[in-house]
Amino acid sequence: MRKRVAPEHQHLVDRLERESEEMNQLVNEILEFNQLQNTTENVNLIPLDVESLCLATVPDIETLLGKQQTLTTAIDNNMPLVMGDSRLIVRAVNNLLGNAMKYAGEQAHIQLISALVVIEGQAFVQLSVEDDGHGIAEQHLKRIFDPFTRIEGARDKQSGGYGLGLAIVKEAMAVMHGAVNAENRQPQGLSIQLLLPVMNK
Repeated sequence: MRKRVAPEHQHLVDRLERESEEMNQLVNEILEFNQLQNTTENVNLIPLDVESLCLATVPDIETLLGKQQTLTTAIDNNMPLVMGDSRLIVRAVNNLLGNAMKYAGEQAHIQLISALVVIEGQAFVQLSVEDDGHGIAEQHLKRIFDPFTRIEGARDKQSGGYGLGLAIVKEAMAVMHGAVNAENRQPQGLSIQLLLPVMNK
């Protein structure tokens, strides 16, 4: 098409290409979301070292940081192994870090932190992605993991996306028998925590 279109109309080809790529991304996310929703309980979860996964994925994410953004990590190397799927964990961490870079502001400071927590007698490795942006209105916090939810305001639709990223994260965590939570930080910012079940000894 590019070879046949006159130079003065090449911008229309550019637009068609961009919109085709966006449509392809949307279809891929819908398929991934649907696949996760229909995954059986027999998914193959294996023992994984969260520190290794994080250290392997952070360098790629750092290349996407804005000029005035910073990313720091505090990953404890004494964390127990978790039962999970490495692809899903990396996908979730990348999604949360990517969202923080998009929505927390041009001078955002982003942190990836690990901790061992016990909830109702169950041990989890908690991976938290925290930023110092404007956060999300309290009434919208519980909705951000619903499919096709795009919150107006500081983290709005002008930044792109279709509201499936966090829904995919939620489904991925459910498949691994974990959970994901979000809360605003004080005095400002957002924290999203991934809870990954510790492997039973």
